[in-house]
Amino acid sequence: MSSNSPPELSNGHPQEEASLRDAFWHQVKSLPDGQKLKECLQCGTCTGSCPVAYAMDVTPRAVVALFRAGMIEDILRSRTIWLCASCYSCTVRCPVGIQVTDTLYALKRLAIDRKIYPDKFPVHALSQAFIDRTG
Repeated sequence: MSSNSPPELSNGHPQEEASLRDAFWHQVKSLPDGQKLKECLQCGTCTGSCPVAYAMDVTPRAVVALFRAGMIEDILRSRTIWLCASCYSCTVRCPVGIQVTDTLYALKRLAIDRKIYPDKFPVHALSQAFIDRTG
């Protein structure tokens, strides 16, 4: 790989990852204080506050780390965005004020839009059925 080439990302397709990143930022910009995601301290308060973190394959803190590492598709293929209990404990306790729960919802919407789901974990079908019924 030449030094001018984009780095190979988790899925081996830098342009696809760039497209996912752009789509994700478009979603996040619609959130109140969405840009605060860039200020994450990686303190782990979100994960420590999450009542379902034990069942997640990628913790809420790790979601931000993977995003920073350019591994959005790995996040979208995880069970994490589908397991969020929507209790907002992570958001309320975040010392930076990041809207963690809403960020996970943005990732879920992106996964649905791009049809990127976790293997052998069809919970997205329930979300899609709800969306279809409520329009």
